[in-house]
Amino acid sequence: MAGNARSHEVHETPPRPGWSQRLIREPLARARAELGRRSEPARAAWYAWGWKVRLPVLALVMGGMALLPSLFSPGTSLLKIPDPTLVLFAVGLYVILRLGLGWPGRIMLVALLLYFVDQLDSSQLDTAFLVALAVLLGTGLNFVVGYAGLLDLGFVAFYAIGAYTWGLMNSPFFGLHYSYWLVLPLAVALAATAGVLLGIPVLRLRGDYLAIVTLGFGEIIGRLSNNLAPLTGGAVGVYGIATPAFLGFVAHNSLQQVVYLVLVFCFIAAFIAERLRDSRTGRAWEAIREDEDVAAAMGVNTIYYKLLAFGIGAAFGGLGGTIFAAKVSAISPPNFVLDVSIRAVSIIIIGGMGSLPGIVMGAVVLVGAPEVLRAIQDWRLVIYGGLLVAMMILRPEGIVPSRRRRMEFRGPEVPAAPVVTEGTAVGGG
Repeated sequence: MAGNARSHEVHETPPRPGWSQRLIREPLARARAELGRRSEPARAAWYAWGWKVRLPVLALVMGGMALLPSLFSPGTSLLKIPDPTLVLFAVGLYVILRLGLGWPGRIMLVALLLYFVDQLDSSQLDTAFLVALAVLLGTGLNFVVGYAGLLDLGFVAFYAIGAYTWGLMNSPFFGLHYSYWLVLPLAVALAATAGVLLGIPVLRLRGDYLAIVTLGFGEIIGRLSNNLAPLTGGAVGVYGIATPAFLGFVAHNSLQQVVYLVLVFCFIAAFIAERLRDSRTGRAWEAIREDEDVAAAMGVNTIYYKLLAFGIGAAFGGLGGTIFAAKVSAISPPNFVLDVSIRAVSIIIIGGMGSLPGIVMGAVVLVGAPEVLRAIQDWRLVIYGGLLVAMMILRPEGIVPSRRRRMEFRGPEVPAAPVVTEGTAVGGG
């Protein structure tokens, strides 16, 4: 019988890999493995150094980046940073976020951001604001999509709620002029409440059905902002919105002040996200993301944690809306369309789901890269689209993925088996 069974075995030849696998993916995988093997001693030495050594090294690297504009444009004043240095800044940002340098690295990151924002002109400040706002919105949506695994396409609704709350409370529309710091908690609370109210009817939905319902919620808010003219200004919108006063006064360069403000909120959002990720709440979200039925069977209160994710994410969406309204000074329904939600989801996916450094790099790539490439107007979108396609092929897990997501795509790192040479006894003796 055993012989008959063996005789009927079908030996299938493995499928031949495609041209992209043979010409692109396999060589790049081998090059990445070889680069990782060769750089492992340097990386181990870097982590073995204390902060007293790492901090001066980072200072020298960032100082050299600040001096590089003169190499690209001789005679250029360092008071105005040219576009090549913005690219170098993105590279330095990636290095800091990718290596994970702890608190010394975070201090260097804050100093780097403060220095560069202070040197930017008006057009570059606009780009910096858009990137920072995208980081804030991506961090908020990451609670829902990255941590809890709930695909929310109605995130623009909470963004609109925050923007209209600040616009109506500090503009000639109703003749109200309240302080930004008094309106901010109200806007965040209203957005969080809307997030919980959205989460209640979609608790039993998953996957595509959840995405469709949340997409409909976002469209409803957009239609209401267009049709409720006595409350929202209709298609004309709300204009004459004041810039928030920072520490009791309005700075001369209000755009720079708003950029600093959104950077502060980004660091606060990242701190809260990091603490929640490593807490019991974060572990409950992770269990729901992996398998909601098993999580419920193990005693996780899935209803509470899903509503909590919706509420926290919506609160940060409303926070981003208030900053957007303060910056543009005029809002209308075309500012709150589906593209806002799609861009936030794309930032999370391209940067790396559940990864805070990935959100930063995703915002730089998706929002900052098109602005940097604006000088080559004819080829800007072609180059940008090609870069996105290449990145999704070569790094499907994201630019700076979390450890779990990297293992899902690349698998765990298995140590190499020891080489047995001739004459070596196996098993001892």
